[in-house]
Amino acid sequence: MYRSLFLESEIYLKGQKNIDEYTLLLFNNKNSVNDMLIVDDSSYDYSIYIDYVDDGYVSLDDWQDVNPKKLLEQMMST
Repeated sequence: MYRSLFLESEIYLKGQKNIDEYTLLLFNNKNSVNDMLIVDDSSYDYSIYIDYVDDGYVSLDDWQDVNPKKLLEQMMST
């Protein structure tokens, strides 16, 4: 369990074992796969489940043919 750097009332739970124990205690069932859980410790008004998806890796080689000025113009026009 980690105390939040943002709000004193938040607790971070990291790792599936800790998250499963929390959801079993509160909801009587195990959670789906999540990497982190943020819980409001003062009133339990909210719980934020965070999951990381590793879809790929972007290297500098992927951007060698990109013109930054044209890319910026396209982003600004939409």
